[in-house]
Amino acid sequence: MKHILIVRHADSGYDFFSSDFERKLTDIGTAQCMLLDTFIHKNQLGLQLIVASSAIRTMETASSFSSPSVPIQPYEELYNASAEQLVKVIQQTNNQFDTIAVVAHNPGITDLINLHSNVKIDVLPTGSAVFLNTNVNGWNDFGTQAMSYIHFHKP
Repeated sequence: MKHILIVRHADSGYDFFSSDFERKLTDIGTAQCMLLDTFIHKNQLGLQLIVASSAIRTMETASSFSSPSVPIQPYEELYNASAEQLVKVIQQTNNQFDTIAVVAHNPGITDLINLHSNVKIDVLPTGSAVFLNTNVNGWNDFGTQAMSYIHFHKP
């Protein structure tokens, strides 16, 4: 059985001189990351790997709860990925990892939750996360069975 923490990046600002990919977290986003890190440790989620969009704001969000024992695997293809693209990347995860986090963007991240779990939400807010049980034994089967809700975090 595999577990997944689905995270929307924390609040980011708009800068007329930077591309969307280069947007950085705001002070609010930094505070959201601190709350997310507290949630992860308080609930002892046991993360082993973080799969993240390589955009600046998602990497900053992922870095807030990564550690030497919980590395970040950046993927360019997760930048503004659809739910289907997210599933394809997750399916590539090494089966040695039982509990992973995915840090990405809307609308794909919300669609992933709505299409593949018993959780239905309008939009996953920035800095929020849903922890789900996947009911699969290997990541290559991810997306073939509905996931079930364990925890929800909203800053």
